[in-house]
Amino acid sequence: MPEFMDPTTDFGFKKLFGDEANADLTISFLNDLLELNPPLVDLSFANLEQLPEAPEQRIGVYDLLKNVYCIAIVGYPAPGSTITTNHNSIRNDRPPHAPFYDKLKFVTVELAAFDPGKPEYSLDRHLNRWLYFLKYASSLDEVPAIFKNDRIMQKAFWIAALANFTEKERLQYEHNLKRLRDAYAIWETYHEDGRAKGLEEGRAKGLQEGIAKGLEEGRIEGEIKGKIETLLLLFSQKLGPMPAEIEAAIRALNDADRVQAVLAQFLQINNWEELQKILSPHES
Repeated sequence: MPEFMDPTTDFGFKKLFGDEANADLTISFLNDLLELNPPLVDLSFANLEQLPEAPEQRIGVYDLLKNVYCIAIVGYPAPGSTITTNHNSIRNDRPPHAPFYDKLKFVTVELAAFDPGKPEYSLDRHLNRWLYFLKYASSLDEVPAIFKNDRIMQKAFWIAALANFTEKERLQYEHNLKRLRDAYAIWETYHEDGRAKGLEEGRAKGLQEGIAKGLEEGRIEGEIKGKIETLLLLFSQKLGPMPAEIEAAIRALNDADRVQAVLAQFLQINNWEELQKILSPHES
């Protein structure tokens, strides 16, 4: 059984960062993530929760600051670095990434890209501790030693400990976790179906291209063989019985341009020796 909740669930994230009693955690996380200057020192919470129209939809929670930041935490693989900060740039009359409104920013945290084994994600940096917590808390049996002197992270783990949940909280969390896993399973199914369809279409396209290439190669080979038979007939009629080595040399021709070149010299060739010179490799 897991010891800690998954902080990336709607329930888990709200329990950690949506409770005024945990404002110190929210302030720490936002200061680490946004690198605000000056940093946040206080935070008030407004009840701006947007409830979904259907149970399977996600809950939207908006905690508004003087400057508005929309923060998305995603667990699936995405290109780019762990944190990418982009301005809202939906205007077509502005250069790429030009701010549409300087008080509105979108921040994406890509947990799938976070790898604590890489130097740039060292846990000496406090933001990386938050990312480690968000990504791995639900798979840990105990608080990692590096966090034991970190008051903020100790509190985060204490709040995430399932043993501290009431029965009602556990039921809410398990329901929320099931929704998250169901959504992920659907995403995986779509991903695998798309991959299988792509492979099948690729194979079909490859087969079609292979058939077309084979037909073209067959057509060229047929044209060469036809011209070779014409060469054999013409020289036999002009010069008489064909020596075996001459016939073998003509039949060995496998290049359409080379066959055409021999045909073009037909009228100038008056004996087998002249033809032999033309057919010799050093004459090609």
